[in-house]
Amino acid sequence: MNQLQLAKHLISQAATVAWDFDGVIADTEPVQAASFAALLAKYDISVSTDFFLEFLGRSERETWRTLKARHGLPKTLDELTMERSKLYLDQAARLSHAHYVSPLLAAAAASGAVSVIVSSGSAMHIRHLLRAFGLTGSFAALYCLGSPQDIDLPDKESRIHYIAGHWPAPQVILDDNPEYLALARSLGMITIAVWHGMTRLGSYREYHACLRH
Repeated sequence: MNQLQLAKHLISQAATVAWDFDGVIADTEPVQAASFAALLAKYDISVSTDFFLEFLGRSERETWRTLKARHGLPKTLDELTMERSKLYLDQAARLSHAHYVSPLLAAAAASGAVSVIVSSGSAMHIRHLLRAFGLTGSFAALYCLGSPQDIDLPDKESRIHYIAGHWPAPQVILDDNPEYLALARSLGMITIAVWHGMTRLGSYREYHACLRH
């Protein structure tokens, strides 16, 4: 059984499937990094090619808070976020969703499992890209910054805890971040790790299944 077949099998046994967005549904992390670097360049700040690795899995406000303090950026967090948004969305909307997304969503639907998104990202960005990818109706709920379900959930850790405690089990999570996968596994969730060019995952043996973009 190859890893995609294994992932389909695991999802067919689940009641809830939690999907990360960036780096999982689409390989957006390089575009995220490029848009941050492009905006920093407007303020005559150059960064290394791998500067974004420390920010993987962190919210945009956390990222800008660090970069603003480090480089003395003159704009507010809200101004920086709005300025980057167009740079990012113009590039990201040209991407396609990952090759495994459609077959895994189909496996979940066929078995009656519910798919939800759990992310550190922005609801506005995610909704925009779901429309671009033709996936708007594929997810029952969206847990991320600015979504209606996220009012009392300040970060991704709290969102994963919420899904583990409030959505039907068994639960599967697809993520590209080792810390979030470890948390999910500690909460009894089945883990499907996603590898791409910017992941920092450990051994394949740490996860129930592994996929690559």
